[in-house]
Amino acid sequence: MEDFAGKVAVITGAASGMGRAYARRFSAEGMSVVLADIDADGLDRLVSELREAGRDASGVVADVMDPEAVEALAETAFERHGGVHVLSNNAGGSGDSRGPIWESSLEQWEFVFGLNMYGVVNGIRSFVPRMIAMDEEAHVVNTSSMSGIVPGGLLYGAAKHAVVSISETLYLQLRRRNLKVHAHALCPWFVKTSLTSRSDDPRAVSAYEGAIQPEDVAEAVVQALRDNRFYILPQHDLDELIVARAKNIVAESEPASLTPWEASASVRSGSGVSDAIRR
Repeated sequence: MEDFAGKVAVITGAASGMGRAYARRFSAEGMSVVLADIDADGLDRLVSELREAGRDASGVVADVMDPEAVEALAETAFERHGGVHVLSNNAGGSGDSRGPIWESSLEQWEFVFGLNMYGVVNGIRSFVPRMIAMDEEAHVVNTSSMSGIVPGGLLYGAAKHAVVSISETLYLQLRRRNLKVHAHALCPWFVKTSLTSRSDDPRAVSAYEGAIQPEDVAEAVVQALRDNRFYILPQHDLDELIVARAKNIVAESEPASLTPWEASASVRSGSGVSDAIRR
């Protein structure tokens, strides 16, 4: 997508963090934005900010875990603007899930997968058929995580792995049908958002020190849409861990014992991921 001006973007989880950065960045490109979140007050503040800057913005309170709410969001966006050219399935969260996964409650599993995986599924089901019917260039950006590529991400990582797989399948099925809708998998590592800053997990606190700003991720997304790149990796701290995992799979070996947290710490210490993997 070379020209964003006059196009329409829908962003879930838009009231804060990366979603808010996307809203500001897409608006700056001249796009109309439809913003969705469960945080009505946060939405109102962001919509007011953008309108005061002369942007075309509107908010819809919606829980992405509710398929009917996402369907209503799609109906509203298409009725209001006649089309959607960028869908950012961005809403997500880690939930309070730590420790051995066999000790996690069913409620924790359902929440983490409901928000991170089914939120994406609901977006795809409600928006993609409408975007295909537009017969115009359009893009679906599904927010996964580096925890969706490398092992060790607990329940959140499991859900984000599913998002990567869903996105890959969506991409291939769209391409094989020569459709004008494109799919993308966004896989950031730690980003300086309220979600990460308020965590009391020592690993998160440490990783937060090396995190990037939401605006950096938004810029990476815009550039990836211009280049039509499927995988969007705003940071490359864990590239060696990704390669190590692929090698272990081909070798039918065990998973790398190095977690993303430990790999990130190795990068910041200057020792490098490869040395930590060998240890």
